[in-house]
Amino acid sequence: MEGSKEGYEILGWQQRAQEVLASALKSSDVAAKAGATVLINRLDAHEYHGFKELLEEGK
Repeated sequence: MEGSKEGYEILGWQQRAQEVLASALKSSDVAAKAGATVLINRLDAHEYHGFKELLEEGK
C-alpha cells in the first residue's frame, strides 16, 4: 500500500484479508500483531470498512 499512487482494490479478497489479519492479531508473535495493527489502521484510513473491528475482537 505504501507509495501507491493508485487506489487500492481489495474486493474479492477482503474476507481472506480479514481472516489473515485476525489470525495475526491472535498470534503470540509480537511482530505479527504489530504489523497487523499497522495495516488495519492504514486500511481504515483509506476507508476500507470491516477491518477496524478486528482490533476490538483481537483484545
